[in-house]
Amino acid sequence: MAGKSGHVRGWAAALLIASISGCILIPTPPVGINEIPGERLKLVQPGKTTRVDVLMAYGNPDERHSDDRVFIYRWDRLRAVGGIGGPVAAPIAISDHFAFAIEFDAEGRVVRSGEVSAFSEADFRKEIDEWLHNGGVKR
Repeated sequence: MAGKSGHVRGWAAALLIASISGCILIPTPPVGINEIPGERLKLVQPGKTTRVDVLMAYGNPDERHSDDRVFIYRWDRLRAVGGIGGPVAAPIAISDHFAFAIEFDAEGRVVRSGEVSAFSEADFRKEIDEWLHNGGVKR
């Protein structure tokens, strides 16, 4: 799981790259994009909540795994915006990646759920894979 130190390293790398490449970064207050608020995450209860309940509360998942027995809802939290200078200018956005993963049993009842997060997309995929294959990240 990417902790606070992972976020600090990510920010330090982004600021170093920006400073030597003619970029500008403007930190923003954290802004969730399609974020599921924490109080809504608590609505899912193992043994009680059904697949239909989840679909009604959150809509179609962004990803489905394990023969449709795992739903993953993804969102990003924007941390900074800016632009890359040089011969080709381009806008950039720096964000943290989050997911809410839910596993169902054969009868369609929730077995477990958990939140996964990481700064980089590669680390995020690793965290999701760990949740899927190793019983999840407990929070």
